Amino acid sequence: MRQRGGPISEPEWTVEASLKRLANDIGLAVATVKTTRWVASRRPKEHRSPKTASYTVHRALANIEDEAERFAAIGTPPDGKARWTTDDASRRVGQQVGTPITPQEKVTAIHFAGPREEVAAAVTTDFLKHPQVAAKVSAEDKVRVAEDSRGTSQSRRPPPRACCAGPTSRSRQ
Repeated sequence: MRQRGGPISEPEWTVEASLKRLANDIGLAVATVKTTRWVASRRPKEHRSPKTASYTVHRALANIEDEAERFAAIGTPPDGKARWTTDDASRRVGQQVGTPITPQEKVTAIHFAGPREEVAAAVTTDFLKHPQVAAKVSAEDKVRVAEDSRGTSQSRRPPPRACCAGPTSRSRQ
């Protein structure tokens, strides 16, 4: 314990050190404790609604900057619903949802799940096998990748600009 009148900035009494100690004592990551603390600061006890919204919903809605709007949001679930879902709250603040519904949410989910080139290439190839999908790709975005008859290695070919569409040299034979 700090001596009366002693220095306040002793390392063991900083907020950071206290949060680390708490996290260690309760078996959570420091980041989890910090997030929980932030959510609690954005939603004081008198403005919490545990019967109509989970902690995860409170955490998502804590991102609303305007205090009055933030406090009012918890009491007004989306039209036709008695309570908030995690996805509804995430949509409300423009975050990625767990179960995408709209086309844009689905595109975002694909980008999030497949940032690696090999995943993106596989998904693009699968989608472009559907004629109705390939027809929607603009002419500017179409790129033809023709294999060199001499078998030039993949590493020496220039990378495609967008996605691969159209016939290859093999399909024309």
